[in-house]
Amino acid sequence: MLADLTIGGQPRKVVMQAARNGFFYVLDRSNGKLLAANKYVKATWADSIDLETGRPIWSEGTKQILDHVAKIQNWPFIGGGTNWYPMSFSPLTGLAYVNTSNIGVEYEPLPAEAVKNLVVGERSGGNTVKTTNIYPDPDPRGYLKAIDPMTGQAKWPDRLQEPELGGTLVTAGGLVFTGELTGRIHCRRRR
Repeated sequence: MLADLTIGGQPRKVVMQAARNGFFYVLDRSNGKLLAANKYVKATWADSIDLETGRPIWSEGTKQILDHVAKIQNWPFIGGGTNWYPMSFSPLTGLAYVNTSNIGVEYEPLPAEAVKNLVVGERSGGNTVKTTNIYPDPDPRGYLKAIDPMTGQAKWPDRLQEPELGGTLVTAGGLVFTGELTGRIHCRRRR
């Protein structure tokens, strides 16, 4: 999403994305410099993103699964913190509005020797023999969030029993619209 943000007291033309991996990215669209990459949902696969290289700093759990030594729980699940559905941005509030998921996954690694013997085309699912989704009951499985692009922090989250897989639309009057799988449309007044 393209937007104009004030960063460090200076106006910047940026491109933003709430990525599936659980990090909210802000880049200067004139030169590609990564300005921010912060978690906007529970994300345990990486501790942070290096702003100089744009590469993740792996968490201990990710290192263990890459080394084939431990079963781990990871957040977000394979479907991501959000997915293909579009977010919206209000220049009046400076917030991005995103439907998010709150689901994890458990990975169980194959032994390293078994992975070496697999033919590349047979590696569906990467190097795991089993993945199981983790539902955080009684917590909700999703949220509609108003996110500060530079911090990834939600100014307000609306709890959802299931993630809403629709895009969002925000109006100048502070109305946020989204839809759900049943075809119902939700309208929330938030600032």
